[in-house]
Amino acid sequence: SATTASEMVTAYRQSCTKLRIKPIEKLVKQLENITDFDEPQAYLNLKDAKLGDNKTCEALEEVFKRARWITIDVENTSLDDEGAIALFEMFEYYHSTIRLCCGCNPKIKLRGWHAASRMIKKTSIEYFDMRNTTWTEQSIPLLARTIRAKSCLSTLHMENTHVSGRPLFLLASALKLNETLRDLFIGDNKLVSADAVPLANMLRHNSTLSLLDLRNNVIQDVGLAHLCQGLVEQPPTGGLATIVLWNNQITHLGMKHLARSLPDVKHLETLNLGCNRITNEGIHIIKTGLLKNRSLLRLGLMSAKITCQGVVPIAEVIADNKRLIRLDLRENDIRAGGLLALSLSLKINESLTRLDIDKDPKKEPGHEVMQKRLLADIYSYCQRNKMKARKKEYEILEKQTGSMDSDKGEPTILSPTSHYTRLPTHSSLDSPRFISPDNPQFKGEFEFESLPHKLTNVVDDNNAYEANVAEQSNSRSEIDFKSEYNRKDRVRKVADSSDDENDVEGDDTQLSRSPDDFEKEMSAVLANISNTSNITADE
Repeated sequence: SATTASEMVTAYRQSCTKLRIKPIEKLVKQLENITDFDEPQAYLNLKDAKLGDNKTCEALEEVFKRARWITIDVENTSLDDEGAIALFEMFEYYHSTIRLCCGCNPKIKLRGWHAASRMIKKTSIEYFDMRNTTWTEQSIPLLARTIRAKSCLSTLHMENTHVSGRPLFLLASALKLNETLRDLFIGDNKLVSADAVPLANMLRHNSTLSLLDLRNNVIQDVGLAHLCQGLVEQPPTGGLATIVLWNNQITHLGMKHLARSLPDVKHLETLNLGCNRITNEGIHIIKTGLLKNRSLLRLGLMSAKITCQGVVPIAEVIADNKRLIRLDLRENDIRAGGLLALSLSLKINESLTRLDIDKDPKKEPGHEVMQKRLLADIYSYCQRNKMKARKKEYEILEKQTGSMDSDKGEPTILSPTSHYTRLPTHSSLDSPRFISPDNPQFKGEFEFESLPHKLTNVVDDNNAYEANVAEQSNSRSEIDFKSEYNRKDRVRKVADSSDDENDVEGDDTQLSRSPDDFEKEMSAVLANISNTSNITADE
């Protein structure tokens, strides 16, 4: 067994010479950087290397019997059945990895997938990525038997693997009895409404699957009805936390099924409906369901054909909802009226820490300054909520640590300056399962990029007010929970500053407004939007 990188490289080169093949220099460079053979290495990147020749794969045994990796990537390596069998048998025998990416290898057929299924069953593989490969009615039963049996597999990527019809039925049937798989990605498989039936039946029996990614299929409204029914009938012990329905030709007609099921869904935390024609009508339909739901934390409505008239019911949901922490409204036609509704609702909302909207909304003549001010307000309210959430997390951790120390007879008071930076931030708890539709190569947890609205100073000597808004908005990222944070200072200079130097909650007088005041302001917004729509129609 090799004890140094040089010995491993020498053994690999000698094997290549014996088999009369060229060494993979990309591999050699990575092997030369290994310093500790007692612990698994982080990542072995063989992506795009040519492993089509069986001898090339056989030479790799000198590497895999000497070192282990957490992740091995052999994506797009021209593997065929012979090469795949050789690799999978090595991984099975030497337990070389727990995360394997072998996607984009369409030449792997029945025999290769049989070896892969056996490897998953007999090793500790937790993550298996085989996107852009070919699975048939003959090969899928092999994987189904492995999933039905006890294995360590928790994440399975099968995007664009032709898993529809009977192959999907077999896979879903196996998942009814599975208790380990947490994340299933089956997007880009041309699934139709009928394919939602076995998925719904699977949801009725499976209480451990946490994420189901169905992006870029054709589930449509009928398929959504089946999925909603399956979500409602999930076991009380657990259920699906994230479902991605991005780009599935869903319309406002499907929202009636979602509206009926949302009040009864107990486990769903993330719902992505982006790139579907939900429209304003669909938002009005699901508003009641969203108001009655008590589990949803993240809602994706990117590019959902929503205008200001659809934003108003969303704002009403924000105002009444005490759990929602993430909302994505990018690539919708939201103008000044919609921004005003969102700003008013965020004044009294204390949970939403991230509202993704376009940084540059469509310009409305005469409303440019208002749009920028409202964007700054929205960002400020989200920052306020995030600071409050972080403060609560700190207080909880402080109590837990103090309690542990008290049990030992050594009570300790945490120093905020030394311990606050170690806390799990609210953004880290924000959206670990909110999948990005813009990232087809997604292989793990992803969080949408933040949209801090960096406003440029308005060149207007007569409008110091707006310049102050921009200046305050740009500097807000430097505020920590011990800094002075007064929302009055954000929008205007006031002579009598707040007495509370540690105010992170904003102006209490604005936060404690009565529901009647909010209803009056929202009614005014509705009237303004209606008038604007009529004027636009006349023009």
